[in-house]
Amino acid sequence: MPMVAMWSGGVKYNVGGKGFDPTIGKITREEGGTDANDDVAVKSTLLAGLLCCNTTLSQVADPDTNELKWEPKGNSSEAPIVVAARKVDWNTDQVAKD
Repeated sequence: MPMVAMWSGGVKYNVGGKGFDPTIGKITREEGGTDANDDVAVKSTLLAGLLCCNTTLSQVADPDTNELKWEPKGNSSEAPIVVAARKVDWNTDQVAKD
């Protein structure tokens, strides 16, 4: 199940896209529909969530069609957080974890 909305700093945001593909859709303010991918509140909220996740997201080739698709590995309830974080350019490979 993808993330469809989030709250940050008292503001509601819509999270666009479908499935696990972080390249489709973007995060917008519910009021006004303005792009919020660079919003500091959104980025900091998603970073905090990402730091709590053990799930990774990578592209793999479908064995039948050889088509690339996005696949999460780890806790399925964390996957929507990881996908939304990728939409604002946060990547689990870039975030150091101890």
